[in-house]
Amino acid sequence: VTTFTAVNVSSMTVNWSANGNPLSITSYTVVLSTGFLPNTFSGNRTISTAPAGSLPTATVAGLLSNATYQLFIAAVNHGGSLSAYAALGSTVTLANAPVPTTPAFNAVTSNTLTGAWSGNAAGTLYEAAVSTESVFPNLNVGNVYVTTRPEAAASAVFPGLEANTTYFLFARAVSHSGLFTAYTALGATATLANI
Repeated sequence: VTTFTAVNVSSMTVNWSANGNPLSITSYTVVLSTGFLPNTFSGNRTISTAPAGSLPTATVAGLLSNATYQLFIAAVNHGGSLSAYAALGSTVTLANAPVPTTPAFNAVTSNTLTGAWSGNAAGTLYEAAVSTESVFPNLNVGNVYVTTRPEAAASAVFPGLEANTTYFLFARAVSHSGLFTAYTALGATATLANI
């Protein structure tokens, strides 16, 4: 039985069954990988545990945000011999909240804005909005919402806006497991005036 606990943006804690191994003398090699073993991925995270006398557990840091990790565990006997790795499931780290970029708006017309941000690896889905109010979420009927495509850059085009009006940009990330970050305020700008 494997339990993924305390899953965060760049770390997670995992617990697993000792499977009959004596807790006082068995250590484990823990690998979290974005692929199946064996592989040579540079993003693999490997740690070794010491005999703890209790439920085997490990906290692994340095993980990518919004990435699916496979868990592999090998038992190490008191003589140092490693068992075969067992695949014990997978889970997804949380997504980072979007981070403002400079400039926050890279295209502005009288009725369209293009906003941009950063914060996660390619493949992250975002929900973004522009509003004439500086606090979000709100019930303003003039808000314009856009959901990005996962394969696209962290940006969105907002059409149908009012000319010569200040808009505030907000975005939130959606993790691969469907969890949302909070909306982040990313900047403000005005659309151009009509000629």
